[in-house]
Amino acid sequence: MVEKREFFAGDLAGEHGPLRFVRCAHQHIALLLGAWLDARRGALVPLKSDLTPDSILSILPYVWVYRYEEAVGDFVCRISGERINDAWGQSLRGVQFRDIVGQSAHPAALRRWKTIIETPSIQYGKVAAAKPHQDKVIAERLVLPLADPDGAVCYTMGLSVYPYRQDDRERTPPVWDDVTVIPCAELM
Repeated sequence: MVEKREFFAGDLAGEHGPLRFVRCAHQHIALLLGAWLDARRGALVPLKSDLTPDSILSILPYVWVYRYEEAVGDFVCRISGERINDAWGQSLRGVQFRDIVGQSAHPAALRRWKTIIETPSIQYGKVAAAKPHQDKVIAERLVLPLADPDGAVCYTMGLSVYPYRQDDRERTPPVWDDVTVIPCAELM
């Protein structure tokens, strides 16, 4: 298990570093990011097989993995943890991204996620409550690229912290405005 101190120290997560967001992120996000950084082993993007379940065992219920499928022109969910399934009211395994975010939000969401695998880059976002009677944070998400055994970057792996059901679009928008995007090359 990766400890926070390993990547909170130094330039990456410093006041002006590209990972400065992690200082205010949910601890689960910090753990996944640390495991992903370790799994890279000097590469721009780690292989999917290098990020083992054992390295993130305590946060697996919050983790999901999608693969971009050229044939359907969309990401398809391969793995979804129990907390993710609970938040969506169903297992997301095998579900296309467009069916999760909705047809109207899909083009913008797809562009954003394709950037993750094409650049490659990582993305972090947090949605704050729009109404005073709601909790402060509605959702928080980290999305990371992963490569297949041939080195093709075609997977997104992420962690989402959802205090609320995600099928309530009045409460949680499918595409967030405030997203931090960091090219993986800046993390070398």
